[in-house]
Amino acid sequence: MARFCVLFYHNLLVFWAGFLTISGSAFAQTLSPPLARWAITVQLAVPIYTPSSSIRSLMEANGLGGASSGFFGTKSYPATQAIPGIGLRVEYFQTHSSMAVNLNLLEGSVEGSSGAYIRWRTISFAPLYSYYSRQRTRRISIGPSVQWLLNETGVDFASIIPGSSRPTRQTSIVPGLVIDAAVRFPARRKFFMELGGRYDAAFGRLHNELKQSGNNRTIDYDLTYNRFTFTVGAGFRLGAHRQQQ
Repeated sequence: MARFCVLFYHNLLVFWAGFLTISGSAFAQTLSPPLARWAITVQLAVPIYTPSSSIRSLMEANGLGGASSGFFGTKSYPATQAIPGIGLRVEYFQTHSSMAVNLNLLEGSVEGSSGAYIRWRTISFAPLYSYYSRQRTRRISIGPSVQWLLNETGVDFASIIPGSSRPTRQTSIVPGLVIDAAVRFPARRKFFMELGGRYDAAFGRLHNELKQSGNNRTIDYDLTYNRFTFTVGAGFRLGAHRQQQ
């Protein structure tokens, strides 16, 4: 009789343990928000390393640095104007990966003494493959890119100063490579935030020349367009589906 009771309660405990395990798994799956098929992200890019770094070195090496006093105080040259970039990312998900297209715009300018300036701009289009963590909170992306490059040099107020040369502008389209990593939160809400970093390699240079009319001097240079930015994004998810177990 005692043995029968022991076996009875043992089997009963096994039954309830199995029942609760299956029920709990189903309940958790019911409560777990479904993953999304699509995501759209708008990104703001904060420049860390850009062509402006090379332009500053160029101006300092050619005597376009120093300080100038004016009505608003003393200004140091070269003076960099850092302009945040903007990007748009659209991606389609598999279980732990996605395919995305990314469009990115970034620009900047550096002003030297004697009114000299050099401005640059890039527009990059890239198809990206991304690998995600299980909950899609962390990712790393890589892919080729096509980049449109612009470079403009000149002297401020050239249009009203007699004898001043006009700005010179050069453009080119070059191939490139994008490496991108980010963290997203919250994991499964419709709207999310994103923090990350992005490296753009441009496989090409732009040749241009800065002409200074006052001393009939011409500075020739080749500008590279490799850049690294810190990105802040906001986006939303579309087309939910259940994660495969």
